[in-house]
Amino acid sequence: MYGLLTVTGWQRSAAAGAAPPRAVGWLIRHNLAPFLPIVFLLFLLGLGREMDLTPIDQESRGSSVPTSMRQACVEGARKEIARNGGNADSAAMQAKVTAYCGCMSAALQREYMPDEFVRLASAPGQLDRDERMGRIIEACAKASSG
Repeated sequence: MYGLLTVTGWQRSAAAGAAPPRAVGWLIRHNLAPFLPIVFLLFLLGLGREMDLTPIDQESRGSSVPTSMRQACVEGARKEIARNGGNADSAAMQAKVTAYCGCMSAALQREYMPDEFVRLASAPGQLDRDERMGRIIEACAKASSG
C-alpha cells in the first residue's frame, strides 16, 4: 500500500512531468507516507483481533463435533442424573454417561455437516423437531443402557 500510494504514484507523475495524484501529494506534503505501513499493519492486527478462535472454531476444522460438545453432553447428563435422584459419581452411571456421549458424538459426526448442526443448534426448538436427532438420541440411549 505504501508503495502504491507514494513511491509508485510520485515516480510515475515525476516521469511524466505532471504533479502527483492528490492523495499521494497530500501524503507526501504532510509527511504521512512513512506512517502508512504502520497504520496498515495496525489495521490488519485489528482485523485479526476480531477473529474468535474459540475451541469450537479451532476443532471444527478437523472434526465436525468438537470436544466441547462432548464435555457439554457429559455435564448435561450428570445434571439430569442428579436431578432425577441418581448418583452421577457412581461407576455405573459414569460408564453410561461416557457411552451415551461417545455414541452421540460419533453419530453427530456421521449424520450432520458442521454448518448444518450449528444452524440446528442455534434454534433449539428446531433441533428437538429434527427426525435424525430423535433417532440418534434413541439409538444412543439404547446402546448406553444395555
